[in-house]
Amino acid sequence: MYDRAPMGPAARLRLLTLLTFLGALLLFGVEPLVARLLLPACGGGFHVWATCLTFFQGTLLLAYLYCHLLAPRLGRWHLLVAGLPLLVLPLAVLPEHTPAAPLLGALSAAGLGLADPDSQAPVLSILRALALGVGLPFGALATTGVVAQAWLARSDLPGRDDPYPLYAASNVGSLVALLGYPLLVEPFVSLRAQRLTWSALFLGYLAVLALAAPRRPAADAPPAPPPDDAPPPTRSDVATWLGLSAAPSMFLVAVTNVISIDIGSLPLVWVVPLALYLLSFVLVFGRRPFYPDLLRRFWPEICLVGAFMFVLEGEQSLSRWMAGIHLASLFVVCLVGHGELHRARPAPRHLTAFYLVLALGGWLGGAFATLLAPRLFTSLAEYLIAIALLGVTFLLRHRRQLPGWVRAESRLVLACSAGLCLIVLGRTAHTLLLTPREVPVHVRRNAYGIYRVVDRPLDLDFLPGLAAELGHVEGRLIVRKLLHGTTVHGSQVLHPRAGRWPISYYHRQGPLGDAMAATRERLGDRPLVGGVVGLGAGTTAAYFDRPGDRVTFYELDPDVVALARDHFRYLDECEALTGAPPRMIVGDARLRLSLDDDAAPPGGYEVLLIDAFSSDAIPLHLLTREALEVFTRRLAPGGLIVFHVSNRYYELQGALVATARAAGLPAALRERGDALSLGMLEDPSTYVALAASAEGLEPLVRRGWLAAPAGLGAGVTPWTDDYANLLRTLRPLGE
Repeated sequence: MYDRAPMGPAARLRLLTLLTFLGALLLFGVEPLVARLLLPACGGGFHVWATCLTFFQGTLLLAYLYCHLLAPRLGRWHLLVAGLPLLVLPLAVLPEHTPAAPLLGALSAAGLGLADPDSQAPVLSILRALALGVGLPFGALATTGVVAQAWLARSDLPGRDDPYPLYAASNVGSLVALLGYPLLVEPFVSLRAQRLTWSALFLGYLAVLALAAPRRPAADAPPAPPPDDAPPPTRSDVATWLGLSAAPSMFLVAVTNVISIDIGSLPLVWVVPLALYLLSFVLVFGRRPFYPDLLRRFWPEICLVGAFMFVLEGEQSLSRWMAGIHLASLFVVCLVGHGELHRARPAPRHLTAFYLVLALGGWLGGAFATLLAPRLFTSLAEYLIAIALLGVTFLLRHRRQLPGWVRAESRLVLACSAGLCLIVLGRTAHTLLLTPREVPVHVRRNAYGIYRVVDRPLDLDFLPGLAAELGHVEGRLIVRKLLHGTTVHGSQVLHPRAGRWPISYYHRQGPLGDAMAATRERLGDRPLVGGVVGLGAGTTAAYFDRPGDRVTFYELDPDVVALARDHFRYLDECEALTGAPPRMIVGDARLRLSLDDDAAPPGGYEVLLIDAFSSDAIPLHLLTREALEVFTRRLAPGGLIVFHVSNRYYELQGALVATARAAGLPAALRERGDALSLGMLEDPSTYVALAASAEGLEPLVRRGWLAAPAGLGAGVTPWTDDYANLLRTLRPLGE
């Protein structure tokens, strides 16, 4: 037993509680912060957060291994380990040559740097950046909860026989950090201030740690209590702990992906599922554990409803109630998994081994969903696998009690449960066996998401304009679409004549058609030289259709290039008409335009279209003042920057206009939602155009565009690499 610190038992216990709370606050405060810092370099895909989560779980596993093997032997010397992050403060995580490099400075005091993100292996790039940037601080902080519980178990303080409630205090700190970041920190505090504040709080954490650490054993201290004689965990115990910790972790990543693949990657989307995950720990590991028997009985039925909605979602946009069902299913899975873990917890003597296995299970579940599932499946199959894993583990744990449960349950309840299962399974099978309206042509999944190429038959009776243009059509007319999640990234009519027409958001009667026609008018007989950020199906290549025209596409995901070339004809038609193939630059557009002089033509672009969506999520770093400065430098005199901001979830016009004003760029916009050329396959669209002067926008104004009114963007703080408030632009989910 360690000697007493110069304070009473109650104060010492409060100090340990404060230590675990503060350690978790810093630990989970850094998670959304570093993920937010990574977005400018890595795009807006959900793989950023999923990879961060897997890295954090892996680091947690290493930290718990240290707690199990070394921390009990180090005692107060643990302070030296906890102080190692001082070597890399203030936090930085971005590569040296990313757009925000001047903001963040060197990666560490040692001058470590990273290569630019690799679009071929984005997960490895993120893991490398995290390991060098925040691996040490995160690993040191991750030891706090287990070390504090071990100190309490070896002390003479009240509660040493059951130190697990400190784990609940730790998760309260995690919840405060996670919910506070998107609601109170990100909207009001710049990234520079966030990093410096976090570093200052870490110094305070070290001070509390020094006060809470045990002293050396005193000569006159009472003898230590004899160790308990609890048997060591069996293989069955370890297997149970692994299954019960892996299933919620896997389901956490799966549910986050289901939501973020539609809404996009921003801290609020990340932290709400993670907050529910942590809240379950708080409830079941508190001094009064919350794990009702009713939930133990009916959790399969609840999760089955979530699985039913997951299977049936198909092409529907994510609505508020759909997102609520997925989050409710996540909370139920976490409560059941962690509730069973609490009931299966060992005596304090084996506390560190218990947490080590929990960390291993959490990492295995997260790593499976992040690293293996994209290679094994073309869908988010880990959603269903996680539920099945929890069910199998639950049944194996209670295999002896299960017959008694069934005999004790009323027949009415059993019949209702069986009926619900049959209804859900039957309805799911019926839907899956129906002939789909859209026939899948190709499905591909990678780190950036799930892509689907589908064909849909057209009924010319409802498309009079198209029928008049094409005349008699033999057989069925097909439109082919490229979808990322539920967002269409381009479509094409599979017909020799109609295949050259840009349709959907890129229609010639829409805003983009206006911008391209105005540019043609200004150029006269000169060739059109343009750049497009975001390839999609290659639809915008249809606007480059004269000899000498040149277009350069910037695409983050190399798989999109393959899909556009293999399944759509726009790029081939462009090459046939212009005499040269469209140029493809794979990688982050802003990085290439800012660092590579060969990434843009010497005379600049006459038009630069920013169309970089990832399931309705424009990468944030393409909307900042620094980004506008990069784009402006790559324009030819009189050229236009055109932003395609059609969006179901974000109202981006105000922030973009406010940022453009701060950069000295006049703006015009056009929203086309009425009087669409529905008979010619036009979809509603919204575009914002920027130019070096108001005169450059006059041709658009004459075509129906509106100069940005003074009220648009008023009161909005211009976005920079150091500050952006994406939460303010978020629209309510559709009903």
